[in-house]
Amino acid sequence: MSGSNKATSYIIQLDPSAFSELEKIEQDNPGSARPTSDGESEAEKFAKKQIVKFAKEKLDIKPSQITQYYSGLLFGFAATIPANKIDSFLAKLKTLKEVSSYEIDGVMDINNN
Repeated sequence: MSGSNKATSYIIQLDPSAFSELEKIEQDNPGSARPTSDGESEAEKFAKKQIVKFAKEKLDIKPSQITQYYSGLLFGFAATIPANKIDSFLAKLKTLKEVSSYEIDGVMDINNN
């Protein structure tokens, strides 16, 4: 099948207000935004967990497909979507109120393993 070894990377920006747990952790733990010994704050770690859960449950994206996390002013993630999954991915993406915007970051060749 032609094009089956292509993938597209998308940047998906989420609406932080749709994730009330994020605001709650910062309110309940005033120091959660400070970096820990590994350089990541507890709030960032929690945000990543929320992103992974959202991506898996709402968009059928595996954690291994997520290439970048954004927390803070830009809240969301970048993910690589195989060519044969793009149509269903976009159909789901367009219906989700939690998604504030998305854009194509690039198209690449991938190895089919």
